[in-house]
Amino acid sequence: MPTSRADALGTVAGYAEAARHTHEGTLESFTDRHGASCRGYRFITSSEEPFLVYGPESAEYLYVTSHHAPVQALTFELGEADVEEYASRDVAYEDGDEPEARVAARAVLDSADGMRDVIEEIEASCDTSEVAYEPHYTHNGALSEFYFHRRLFPDGRFAAEDFDAAVRAVTSAVSRAYHTYYRLLDLPVLEGEEEEPTTHRDYVSGGRGFQ
Repeated sequence: MPTSRADALGTVAGYAEAARHTHEGTLESFTDRHGASCRGYRFITSSEEPFLVYGPESAEYLYVTSHHAPVQALTFELGEADVEEYASRDVAYEDGDEPEARVAARAVLDSADGMRDVIEEIEASCDTSEVAYEPHYTHNGALSEFYFHRRLFPDGRFAAEDFDAAVRAVTSAVSRAYHTYYRLLDLPVLEGEEEEPTTHRDYVSGGRGFQ
């Protein structure tokens, strides 16, 4: 097992290159969901699936994680008329200093039909030991982001096949949740457009966002 975070991430970089993943950038310092100060690498697979590998300075673990943020994706899809309409609705609220488009996107999710079905089906599909599921909700209970994590070398192993299996597990879980979300949710703002918005390579951990 690697004895330092630098060693661990260096090994990951080698495995990723061998698997033909593309290095998209480095997150130098952020706090993860466990409160640890972390550093990580962003990658994209040959199938255009983004994922992040990160870990604390202690190198006690590395996480492979992938996610989709519908609230973020919708901010790129809404037209000016949609932003104006939804940002003024009763369900709209500001959460700090936010762009109006994000306020509107969240209001779209809060007022969408089928959200309970979406949440229940995604939760049911995540009842597995393969990945850890981390949902994020709006103040009104709409699923606004979903993350899937897989921990590396909890038992001392850190082989290429372990890394490859982790990447497949988290990206496959995100893909299933992504298609479930837009299949079951009624989002009028997407009618006449693509039924599923593109996924943007953004990451949020511990309430802090990174682009």
